[in-house]
Amino acid sequence: MVGFHCIIRMSQTAYLMFTQHNFTHHQFKIALRHQRATNQETIGKLS
Repeated sequence: MVGFHCIIRMSQTAYLMFTQHNFTHHQFKIALRHQRATNQETIGKLS
């Protein structure tokens, strides 16, 4: 019983870490896209 509970606990932690990683990756992609748009605006103003 204790072992089973431990497995559930571990999978929950792994799931949290996984979703946390995905969230960070998503934020990173948004930031990257925003950065690219800002760069294009700057280039547009320069040209």
